[in-house]
Amino acid sequence: VVEALLAAKAETCVLDSDGRTAIDWAERRQQHLVAETLHRHERLHRLVNDSTAAAHAELNSKLFNAEAHAAQLARDLAAKLPGRPARTSSSQAESSELAAEKRLN
Repeated sequence: VVEALLAAKAETCVLDSDGRTAIDWAERRQQHLVAETLHRHERLHRLVNDSTAAAHAELNSKLFNAEAHAAQLARDLAAKLPGRPARTSSSQAESSELAAEKRLN
């Protein structure tokens, strides 16, 4: 039954009106197998969340660096084009960086 509930995405860390979780109740009622199953599920859930967060942060960092590099290349190209003023003002660079940061969040 516990495995079926977990497979159906049952929340294991929700507190009841007394501030107890499903793990607390299983341990209190000496349901050791249920408690261990819930603990194992929590550890796995934490591991998956940590791995997902790390991958997300790495991708965000790569995206930010790629956008900054692309902005620099565009500024360099604009500076080399005849008859076009170079766009090197700090306010334009800051605007590009702020836009990149907003996309990351």
